[in-house]
Amino acid sequence: MISVALKYFFIILCSIYIFVKLQNITFSKLQKAIYLFLAIPLTFIVYLTRENYIHLTLIIIICLLTVIFYLFCKIPITNAFSFTTISVGISYLTYIISSFITAPAAYILFSRLDNSALNIISFFFIGIFQTVLCLLLFKIKRFKKGIAAYKSKLTSDLGVLISLSLLLLASLFNNEKNPYFIGTIILFCVIIIGLLLLFWWKKHITNIYLEKVYKRNVEILEKSLAEQQEINQKLKQNNDELSSIIHRDNKLIPAMESAVEEILACNSPDEQKEKSQALLTQLKAMSSERSTILTDYENLHKTLAQTGIFSIDASLKYLMKRANKDNVSFDLSVTCDIKESAKDLICENDLNTLILDLGENALIAVREAKKRNVLVVLGTETESFIISVYDSGIPFEKKVIDNLGKRRITTHKKTGGSGIGLMTTAQLLRKHNASFVIDENVDSESYTKKVSVIFDGLSQCRLITATNKITRPL
Repeated sequence: MISVALKYFFIILCSIYIFVKLQNITFSKLQKAIYLFLAIPLTFIVYLTRENYIHLTLIIIICLLTVIFYLFCKIPITNAFSFTTISVGISYLTYIISSFITAPAAYILFSRLDNSALNIISFFFIGIFQTVLCLLLFKIKRFKKGIAAYKSKLTSDLGVLISLSLLLLASLFNNEKNPYFIGTIILFCVIIIGLLLLFWWKKHITNIYLEKVYKRNVEILEKSLAEQQEINQKLKQNNDELSSIIHRDNKLIPAMESAVEEILACNSPDEQKEKSQALLTQLKAMSSERSTILTDYENLHKTLAQTGIFSIDASLKYLMKRANKDNVSFDLSVTCDIKESAKDLICENDLNTLILDLGENALIAVREAKKRNVLVVLGTETESFIISVYDSGIPFEKKVIDNLGKRRITTHKKTGGSGIGLMTTAQLLRKHNASFVIDENVDSESYTKKVSVIFDGLSQCRLITATNKITRPL
């Protein structure tokens, strides 16, 4: 039947599209045409085998596509199978959703047609709507780049198991001999498992980001350790230089004393002036040499206030180095015992993530500002632990505040902003029932706004301006 062929044509076509997007592959127009053409013979093969193996239809689709992707995309067979299974699972889910939305409308609009024509039109519109759903799915920023960079984790991943369960249940649903209530139960299970597949996908992407954050923290610690070793080496070198100067001064100072006495004993003013000039030149050279060495020594010894938590100190030092690289003045104030104040509120890794995300957002915000100042304050306010980051950048735009915690958005894309930092911050605040406060009414010449995270148990978003105060749930 043409209607059955249309159904599987669109399922195969969408499966190919989803696979390509999951792999984040870029194809030429010719390659796209080839894949589109391949969907036609595959549909013919599936249609022929379906007559005798109706329960294996979706499994056959997986096997055929796995072989094609293995041959054409040159990827390992296990990864090809894993991605194909997930792709077909998502494709079938979009088919189910499209059927619920499109089929009733098609049957109402074309009810006067005979059953054969009605089925063909219905499956055609279901397929078109299914294709649109797949296109829209990959317009979502979180899904846009697929998960190809993490394909090694998918060989035995939960996503493959969920997809197989979905497809096996869907195969049982194809049995026309099933009683109505059995078919209804199977369909309900298919929808539930399909939604579980989408939830897994979203969760998988979130875990990937958190893993990136963890790796970033580890890299910061490793860099910090290497930098400390480098600083120790420089300190040793400077100490040797200072020791050399002191050793030399112990000999030169008495010589300078004798030179001054000799100048004072001169009878001729010209002779006295000549010797004084020579002595002054020598003293200036010695002073310049000391000034350079002492300045370098002071810079090496310049440190931020300590929190008592090594990973937090390393993160703050990382922010300071980034600030120095961008000619931004970076300061830190610690007004409480961080270990004691935050121990029951947030884990060390999440605290690190909050400080780094807020700090990096502030550094990005001040890059184009005339004054480039950032201040991080860790302390307590009305008995609540608080992280505050002051900066001299422009105020937040309204669309950023309105979308906080809902979707990624940034007004600093050209200078490195992605919006994912604020999105992650909102997720962590909801996790720990903390509030996000933007204060644009800062009475300071050095800073224009303050962004704070307050562990007050309210889980609110508060905006404070010179004329207004807005509070909403986070």
